[in-house]
Amino acid sequence: MIFNKKLYIWAKLAVGIHGYYIEIVKSSIESLSNLSGVVVDETAHMIKVLSQDKIRTIPKKGSVFKITIEPGLTVRVNGENLLGKPEDRMKKKKYSW
Repeated sequence: MIFNKKLYIWAKLAVGIHGYYIEIVKSSIESLSNLSGVVVDETAHMIKVLSQDKIRTIPKKGSVFKITIEPGLTVRVNGENLLGKPEDRMKKKKYSW
């Protein structure tokens, strides 16, 4: 069996990113750059991250995220690729990054 790593990653991200450890590499809001924490909620255009006992809301558009899917598997994703609700993302073209 051939393992398609991109397809595996997309399948993991398509169902939602709740509970994943995330680092904001770049954000349209400068003060949110270099923030990290655990994703506690996701809407069509925003990600809520629990960081240092505070929930921060980060816009997907204009941001770049580093998401740890599982130990040893971290992926860098442009926020535009995460736009939309997770259930709608499953219908989109696979791994468009």
